[in-house]
Amino acid sequence: MHLREADIYITRQLNARPVGKTNHLQEKQAIQELAQCMASDPEAVLPRFVDLALEITGAVAGGLSLLEKEPAPGFFHWRYLRGGLSGLEDMRTPRNYSPCGVTLDANGPVLAAHPERYYTWISDAGLAAPETLLVPLHLEPGEPLGTLWIVAATEGHFHRGHVRAMTELSTFVSAALRMIVAERRLKRELADMGMKGAA
Repeated sequence: MHLREADIYITRQLNARPVGKTNHLQEKQAIQELAQCMASDPEAVLPRFVDLALEITGAVAGGLSLLEKEPAPGFFHWRYLRGGLSGLEDMRTPRNYSPCGVTLDANGPVLAAHPERYYTWISDAGLAAPETLLVPLHLEPGEPLGTLWIVAATEGHFHRGHVRAMTELSTFVSAALRMIVAERRLKRELADMGMKGAA
């Protein structure tokens, strides 16, 4: 039987899976740690976000796919990879032929089972991902930044508790990034004003 792209997406299964014991303290501490990163070392927010995602969900690998819009239709740039896929740092993947693209189109969490069965670039790279949970990231509403993706070693690993935790973390990180971008913009404007004042 011919495999369709939709066949690898099993997001609906999340609601039927039992949710294990939730460590609310761990999730609260993760938010606090990201807040501290934002204040003291903004550049560390994204890599620490990936680390915390793996720690909270028990995933074996993960990373961020950051969207580059040019040249059209765009591509994803893999950054801050952790676990068994860390050797693929800076890999580029297609916007319109990838689980990350599907996640941005859905504008919500997506669960994929063995995406290498459909996407040839994944299988060509020798990768196997029993389950991949993906969550979109936005700088502003309607302005996608990319996706967080985490990989489980076995099928049936992720559940809706993981989705809730990752969604909360990604929402916080998106807000943090907006503040970082706004701060940099303000610094540029102040620098420009200073140069004009000195002229």
